[in-house]
Amino acid sequence: VWTNALTGLNESTRAEITWSGLDAGMRTTTIRDLSMTTAITRVHVPLLRVRAGLFPYLRITPMTGARDLNVDMAGFSTMKADGEVDLAVLLPEAGLGGVLQVRGVLEFESWSKPPVNGHFTVLIPELVLPTKFRFNDIRLECTLDKDKLTIDSYTMEKPLYVETTGTVVLNWRKLSASRYTIQGFVKKGKTEQEIKLNGPLRDFMDLAKGDLSKLFSF
Repeated sequence: VWTNALTGLNESTRAEITWSGLDAGMRTTTIRDLSMTTAITRVHVPLLRVRAGLFPYLRITPMTGARDLNVDMAGFSTMKADGEVDLAVLLPEAGLGGVLQVRGVLEFESWSKPPVNGHFTVLIPELVLPTKFRFNDIRLECTLDKDKLTIDSYTMEKPLYVETTGTVVLNWRKLSASRYTIQGFVKKGKTEQEIKLNGPLRDFMDLAKGDLSKLFSF
């Protein structure tokens, strides 16, 4: 059943999905070396465990070497996530390093459609970019309401102190075409500089691959 499901998913999406092994039991299924390759990147999970139960009625646990991330289908329309992923393992071709901690809830009208509301918190003690530039103590808190993602708070402690808020108008058909607006300030020592950025999300993603500190005049 699981082999047929993965094969069907492979055929129905533009992503290439591969795996090296699958062990299916009465309530728990384990998939080894699961990879999904798209035009943008490749996502890799060395071990994925799927467990069926009463509550939650489905728990999906991707294991990347950090503390396990548990994604619970807690009802017929609710998804809860709590745990960690190692970014270097999860996104092997992105050149990122660090452990991402996430906790949140998303509500769906249908599992076949994007979520309609929710909230989540993301913590990254240290994020290493492909340029080897490092950011420390990142915290992001967001609220989702249909196609509007509100950045309630984004802070970073080092190498510069950053505090911002903002919004993202989501394009679910093509997320990179979503529009973002952020505002806030950056502080280095006693010097403070205002931040105002907006545009398509793909431009911010390209910007984030480089040294963001070049944006500031410190």
